Amino acid sequence: MGNYSQAFPTVIDAIIKALENALPARVTGGHFGTFSGVRLRGKHRDTGAPFDCHDSGHGGWGACATHDGAGPFRTMAHGDTRIIPVELQESMYPYRIVEFALREDSAGPGKFRGGLGFRKRYQILGPCNLQAQFDRVKCPPWGVAGGREGKSGQITVVKKPGEEEVIYKHKAYPLEPGDMIIVETGGGGGYGSPSERAREFVERDVIRGYVSAEEAERAYGISVEPSKDFRS
Repeated sequence: MGNYSQAFPTVIDAIIKALENALPARVTGGHFGTFSGVRLRGKHRDTGAPFDCHDSGHGGWGACATHDGAGPFRTMAHGDTRIIPVELQESMYPYRIVEFALREDSAGPGKFRGGLGFRKRYQILGPCNLQAQFDRVKCPPWGVAGGREGKSGQITVVKKPGEEEVIYKHKAYPLEPGDMIIVETGGGGGYGSPSERAREFVERDVIRGYVSAEEAERAYGISVEPSKDFRS
């Protein structure tokens, strides 16, 4: 029963997806649908006292017939696992969070795009073990009514420049001082064909950093000049 709640988001999203043809104006794209668990365990070097930090990830929700998807938010079954303030984490655990940002291009394209996930980069300062629990990887957050899927989440472990490994699940991945982990949560699925998205919305997303210029051209067929001065 320990992980019973992790199946909830996918079960609920699958039921919504099954109603796509019957209720096209009321369904949404799949949301990132996983706790994106990041757990760091070890012992403090100065006192020998054990520590155990569980820092789950929040991601993008699916788009609907009237607007873009929301996020990054928790899943619909996340319970009380909230984002822990960076300052509190750094004061208690042997790492520094050197980046905490929206994850560009994580949202599923569509007439209305999905919500974005985030990117969180941890610089490891002391030896510890990483436990990872990322789901909805083989079946990324799907789109509906012609919308495309969002990106699934992942963790990239960087041992040194040029030596990287992407993981999704692990019970005790050993980390040492100088290592880095890059946590990227999933985005939501899109709604409607990307060809129907208004150009002004695509341009706005590029200037705000939600969508790269390359993705705008690939997914929406719209060329955006990065130097162009857009007004929100």
